[in-house]
Amino acid sequence: MVVSNDILSSLPESLLSAIISFLPFKEAVRTSILSKDWVKVCKSTTKIEFNELFFVKVAFARKWIENHGEDVIDKFSLTIVMPEL
Repeated sequence: MVVSNDILSSLPESLLSAIISFLPFKEAVRTSILSKDWVKVCKSTTKIEFNELFFVKVAFARKWIENHGEDVIDKFSLTIVMPEL
């Protein structure tokens, strides 16, 4: 029988949010696939960077903003690449 010691998930949400805040936004979002608890932690990040190269659909950015769990945003960045003419 394999016993898994998931130390990170046992940390308080406030500490997990602080850890996530040091990750690039793209990587922070990736943590949300770990579990529903991580989705909540990921939504608490206060440094939001949308880059069209990583998040192709505007709907993703809109949904993220609508569901953001914090009142404060320390950093917000939106990068859109102009289409070639």
